[in-house]
Amino acid sequence: MTQTGTAPTLTVKKVTIAPICSLEEARKRFSGRLLDDSHVKMRLTESAQIVTPEGETKFLFLKNVLPAEIVDLGWRTLRTLKFKGAQHSRRAALNYEGSVGGEVLFGWIEFAKRARGVVPILTSQTREMWPQFRMLWYVLYFVQHWYHKCLPEQAKLQMARAEAALGSLVGSVLDWLDPETKTDTEREEYRELLSEMEQESPDDFHKIVMSKILIDHPQFTDQLYLAAQAEEALGQQVHPQLGIADGELMAGYTIPGTMFSTVTVNRTALFRSHEDGNNLPGGLACLTAFGDFAGGDLCFPRFGVSCPIEPGDLLIGDNNLEQHGNIGPLSGERISIVAYMRDDFAK
Repeated sequence: MTQTGTAPTLTVKKVTIAPICSLEEARKRFSGRLLDDSHVKMRLTESAQIVTPEGETKFLFLKNVLPAEIVDLGWRTLRTLKFKGAQHSRRAALNYEGSVGGEVLFGWIEFAKRARGVVPILTSQTREMWPQFRMLWYVLYFVQHWYHKCLPEQAKLQMARAEAALGSLVGSVLDWLDPETKTDTEREEYRELLSEMEQESPDDFHKIVMSKILIDHPQFTDQLYLAAQAEEALGQQVHPQLGIADGELMAGYTIPGTMFSTVTVNRTALFRSHEDGNNLPGGLACLTAFGDFAGGDLCFPRFGVSCPIEPGDLLIGDNNLEQHGNIGPLSGERISIVAYMRDDFAK
């Protein structure tokens, strides 16, 4: 399956569907099950927005909206990733007997560190495959464009929460410290000192920040310059984010230029029915697929709807609350990306 061109004028059909049961009942009935055609009453073949009788958008399926150039870029990039086998996944929906395929987790997660509680970190795969992760940002920009275009109210809410997840300069300076040279107690003492300096002696504080950046991360000066230009044009403060080429530094808990904190990449995998649970409440996840494949439609059993996502298509859905999973069989090579904002970083 390949995309042959860019999308014509987009027409989205709004379809009202009453769920067959409550969220709690759906969890009992479907969670952990491999879904099949018996769970499907409607298979979407055109762009459609599925809403409840109360008017709540549950998912939006957009056909052939990503440009062919972006689809090609995504496919070339995704094929170079090193995937962790599904049998080693921490996700129960993927790690089951007979499971195939693999996964990659890009972006931010929360990680428990001794004596420091739970702290945000970039995943190890983000650091190991930073060039590929960076190339996927272009795909995410187009994904976000359609989110804003078709669901502006939901997108504004998610963007506002994402902007609140920007990291502080104090946190960034602490991240630059060599963990081997500072104990947890020393780091907390240093945090208090820097926070006090930021409030009482901002000029001295920014000298420390800038000296550290100029010495260790000269690439960031380009972003500071662009941010200054943007501030002058917009008349408001702009928070530049760091996206250093080696992946060791990215301030703020969103992927620069987007309202997503994390991207899951799945390769030729069938997921048992599940709900994500840790995503931003009220936010929606965005899913698109690449490759040459057949099958693997994503199904929302509570509504009896399946989405045959092909290259160039985009699904924006409530994966956080709604049970969803793939319908087999799946043949060929299918690599999907799911972009979302974790609730952890929007508080």
